[in-house]
Amino acid sequence: MSGTLSSFSTSLRNALGAISDRAQYGLVVLAGLGGLYALTSLNDANEQARLALNGAQRQLSARQAALEQRDWATLAAEAERLTNAAESRFWRAPTEGIAAARIQGALEAAARTAGLRDARVQVMETGQLDRSAPGPATRLFEAEVTARDSGGAFAPFIEAAAGASGELRAVRLDWDSRTRRFTVSFIAPALMEPDS
Repeated sequence: MSGTLSSFSTSLRNALGAISDRAQYGLVVLAGLGGLYALTSLNDANEQARLALNGAQRQLSARQAALEQRDWATLAAEAERLTNAAESRFWRAPTEGIAAARIQGALEAAARTAGLRDARVQVMETGQLDRSAPGPATRLFEAEVTARDSGGAFAPFIEAAAGASGELRAVRLDWDSRTRRFTVSFIAPALMEPDS
């Protein structure tokens, strides 16, 4: 290694000896400028790294403070209470077919209560809902009710559907003012569990 370094320095001295003094000063100035540029670039990179480290340390401190302040048992109990409150309105049935029949029956009863004529109800399962809590499977149903509103029975129908024993949430309404026919789409979540 030292042999290559000495041969390189010898060849560099020979090359520098062949150029004028003015050119040698120019090379020294260029080398100095290159070194100065390298130092400022290194300083900028060091400053960027320092800022990134300070930001990461502030985020870590904030997260640690948040973890220390939370009462996780209380949060878990609150989440369970909210889940139970939401699921208390879900339809319950041992099978998807029975759940669909119960939803259809509730919508037909609401239509009769409201005095809707020739109401048609269609119910179909649209899939399984993700549920992190252990327990029965959760399914989502969509129902569509088409009827003719001749005497202002539309609003009482929606009220009667909202008062059903399970969740029936109206999500879409199509209304034809000429024929006074309307279609209301509902969603209805259900838990698949044995009847008690």
